[in-house]
Amino acid sequence: AGERGTSAGEQGTSAGEHRTPAGERGTSAGEQGTSAGEHRTPAGERGTSAGEQGTSAGEHRTPAGERGTSAGEHRTPAGERGTSAGEHRTPAGERGTSAGERGTSARKRGTSAGEHRTPAGERGTSAGEHRTPAGKWGTSAGEHRTPAGEHRTPAGKWGTSAGEQGTSAGEHRTPAGEHRTPAGKWGTSAGE
Repeated sequence: AGERGTSAGEQGTSAGEHRTPAGERGTSAGEQGTSAGEHRTPAGERGTSAGEQGTSAGEHRTPAGERGTSAGEHRTPAGERGTSAGEHRTPAGERGTSAGERGTSARKRGTSAGEHRTPAGERGTSAGEHRTPAGKWGTSAGEHRTPAGEHRTPAGKWGTSAGEQGTSAGEHRTPAGEHRTPAGKWGTSAGE
């Protein structure tokens, strides 16, 4: 019929998206893809496969509707918020590094840019990155961010804590730009 698309007669777009038989634009589950590679769930929510809502700044909403900030801050299980310098609060509400250390003073001295020092005296960067006790670049979750903001796992692979390369929308991309699902299949976060 001259349509561009899959063997199911779905129509592909120039961005590699396709339309379902119902004319919806997105994945075979009827989710709607956006220009940022985000998708909509069957309920129309925009975000990841967990139904979290992504924003233009790569922020996300938790199942409870809480929102991350544009500075990559996060909320602890108690709902406490990290600071713009990538610091976080421990369960006791202290502000500091992944080791639960606090603030400045002594050898753990902060800089005017809000950086902080690890027990070994290493310094975080102005992008809010910090060094783990082993001196690796990383976040409090043990992921490693490069200056370009990419993630490295403890094993040194590009990607999320699962070893995949994630985008700000929570999708998983391999170094070649392909997608892997949590199960390791090639495709989108919906398992396609």
